[in-house]
Amino acid sequence: MTDILMQSHPQPIFIYDSENLQFLEVNAAAIKLYGYSRDEFNQMDLTDLYAPEDIQSLIQTTGGKGKDGVFTGPWRQKKKDGSTVIVELAKSTLHYKGRNANINVIYDSTKKYQNETKLKHYKSVYDLSSEMVIFTDSEGIITNINDAVIKKIGQGRQEITGNSILSFLNESDRGSIISGIFKNDSGDLKSVETEIKKKSGNNLPVEIRAAKIYDSFGKTDSFAIILKIIDEDGEIIAEKTNTDSPGFVDAEFLSNMFHEILTPINVIIGFNQELYESIEKPNEEQKEAIEIISENQKMLLGIMDTVAEYAYLKQNQDNFKIGTYPFIEILNNLEKEMKQSAAKSNVELNYGKISSSLAIETDLQKFNLFLNLFFDFGMKLTKEDKIYISAVYLDQDNCFVGIRDKRIGISESLLAALNDIFVKDENTLRKNYGISRLTHKLINLLKEILEIKIHTLEKAGEVNEFGISLPIKFRMNILQQKDKKESESSEVKKGFEYKTPEIIPSFVTEQEIISEKSVSEISCLYLEDQIDSQILFKTQIKEISAIDFSVSLEEAIPLIKSKKYDLVIMDINLQGEYNGLDALRIIRKMPGYTNTPVIACSAYVLPGDREKYKQSGFTDFISKPLMREKILKAIEVVFKTTRQ
Repeated sequence: MTDILMQSHPQPIFIYDSENLQFLEVNAAAIKLYGYSRDEFNQMDLTDLYAPEDIQSLIQTTGGKGKDGVFTGPWRQKKKDGSTVIVELAKSTLHYKGRNANINVIYDSTKKYQNETKLKHYKSVYDLSSEMVIFTDSEGIITNINDAVIKKIGQGRQEITGNSILSFLNESDRGSIISGIFKNDSGDLKSVETEIKKKSGNNLPVEIRAAKIYDSFGKTDSFAIILKIIDEDGEIIAEKTNTDSPGFVDAEFLSNMFHEILTPINVIIGFNQELYESIEKPNEEQKEAIEIISENQKMLLGIMDTVAEYAYLKQNQDNFKIGTYPFIEILNNLEKEMKQSAAKSNVELNYGKISSSLAIETDLQKFNLFLNLFFDFGMKLTKEDKIYISAVYLDQDNCFVGIRDKRIGISESLLAALNDIFVKDENTLRKNYGISRLTHKLINLLKEILEIKIHTLEKAGEVNEFGISLPIKFRMNILQQKDKKESESSEVKKGFEYKTPEIIPSFVTEQEIISEKSVSEISCLYLEDQIDSQILFKTQIKEISAIDFSVSLEEAIPLIKSKKYDLVIMDINLQGEYNGLDALRIIRKMPGYTNTPVIACSAYVLPGDREKYKQSGFTDFISKPLMREKILKAIEVVFKTTRQ
């Protein structure tokens, strides 16, 4: 009966010896799920389904005192092809062929947990969105709303839900809303302009955008509706962001969300690179595929950087750190980034006329961000092989920063492109220049904050240089609402103080860092909360003599006490009570680890965080994915050694 039950059961099932964990029997569904043949299963035991770092999960599933026949989990297991499967297990004990055994019924919950993660992301965006979001059933009865609806309509959740959305909208527009949204069978839902009734009695002009949601049988189940406020000219109003508002999505939230998204993406990219490098003679299609993946990774990171920078600026647009900075030194600190952009674009970087006495009172971080974008566009868009940067006085109150691509003058093509980006609207930017609308919004926000205006220099009636003008002295009237003492506090600095942080912290001497050890002699502890990232690291760095893993500082402390590691690599986001910055401070106080190199890593960081981590005491910082060349290069720098 056991045999009949196993082979006919649609769920994967296996039986194993409760003492030595040897597999005794598996059914066809288990063979299909894990990818091993029956003969292969007969040569395996239960530990073969777990990565070394997941053995603790195995101990819990085999030695736990849970009730027989009750599903527990989730547990992480691996298939024959090395991929991970998330399962829930129902274990029962039995005697099988004269042996004490356990029978496990397996439920593959991989898609379930992936969907739950997606839903958490969607819910975060839904809850924190400043736009009014409403869900209705197929007849337009409101079933759920976000906080923005409550705030802008002025009524409570119970007063709104359960009523028809039409009862809150302008009565004269009901016909067009019903035909354009609720009775629209074309599948092409149109936006409709109307007014929404506020509790105060005033009507708020809005544009309705709706998406139809279908059930499993292809029938209309519900509608997701977004209401955007519009002005008298029919333009959507971008409301001022308020960090105290429940609808504000701040930079820290975006950083955390991007980290969650990038962690699995980085694992995919890492293993893709590993598989590619294992091909002895890749063909042209394989080479092209890896290049496309690499370019799309860069594009994704660029988009996320722009989103985070924009959110950070919106959050801090009234917070300034003002100092007076010689423009020559501003350029010196931007030179590395500018030269990298020039090299990628095959353009030679040159300096035109630079006034040596020019010094600008500004917020350095914000001004640097704008200049980076400005110069980068010029280098990417020119068709010439040289670019010239200049900075001069316009008058006693304003200065000019410009760019040209000829020794005398600017080419028509570059002038037209820069004019489109900085002067015209955003509609054709991505198509013509590969620039996203969000980047355009970031540019305009920086222009507004720093009071930057587009300016051109002319010679003999023709434009000679395209650039910007800005006040030499920061206009303090922007800070009028701030306390006078705050504006005169230590944040207002004089003299140039911007320096590139040292990679090696001050408490580590050169003699302590230099090591005669080769990579193969180094022992490493890697603190990483994602098991897949641990496996990728182990796969990438086979030369290191010993690698131990832990998912939290609490789990790492016994290892640190019992061993002396040559190197610690640490993810910023860890399980447990402590993050990477907290863990670093604690590890530094442990005997023998005062000067041990500790390298930080993360899937995503906000602008400026890399320098912050180095200044906090990390020996170096590596961005994920932790690819082989990137890790080995960091090790060589830290230990002043070479590969063998």
